Amino acid sequence: MECVNSVWLAMSGCVMNDIDFYGNDLSNKAVENIEECGKLCESTSGCKAITYKISNKLCHLKSKDGGKGAKLPGFQSANMECAYPLPTTESRCIRNNIDYAGSDLSNKVVKDIGECLHHCRFTTGCKAMTYTESDKRCHLKSKRGGANGPKPLAGYQSANMDCENNAKYEESSCSKRGDFYGADISSRAVESWKQCEQFCRDTEGCKAITINRHTMTCYMKSQRNGQRLDTHSQDVLLSRNMVCSSN
Repeated sequence: MECVNSVWLAMSGCVMNDIDFYGNDLSNKAVENIEECGKLCESTSGCKAITYKISNKLCHLKSKDGGKGAKLPGFQSANMECAYPLPTTESRCIRNNIDYAGSDLSNKVVKDIGECLHHCRFTTGCKAMTYTESDKRCHLKSKRGGANGPKPLAGYQSANMDCENNAKYEESSCSKRGDFYGADISSRAVESWKQCEQFCRDTEGCKAITINRHTMTCYMKSQRNGQRLDTHSQDVLLSRNMVCSSN
């Protein structure tokens, strides 16, 4: 995406709040706001990025793309060309047709899921996001997995800023026949044991799971082993801790 005018600069997600593009200065000049800073860059040969310091209204023109920059309150930065490719570490965390409901920090309309990830990455306290393709709205979240963990919902895409995909699944020696009773975070209908495990790994504070293999209901737990192990329904319920005990 190329910055062709100051309207784009002011309105797009290319402006990064509380970010400084340090070094590579062509020149600097006091201007009224970041929009004027963008205009100045557009009219300056070789200018590829800007950093604007709000306190003294100083606009720094840059000879190189600033990349992600460094966190610094009171600064605003933007590259004259910006797009939102999906970084490998974050694209692998995207869950299709999944909603991370609740725990919202804010929401806004964006171009695509890449821009939504970009906003979460540069928003203090953002641990996850949910994007809806129908209205292109990006919901930033203060908890991994939202308030109560992933929920299947068509047309939604969600991602934690960090995630774990190396589940061990049903054959794991961590599995126990019976119910990890109590300590429930939430329950979800699932398609498989594998999906139940992944839901737990994507949910903040989830330490164990129990699945009812007849109804395919997944119960996510906030404690290892739940409150206790109930072995009365061994043929129906299967449980495991996310981290095996070495004992």
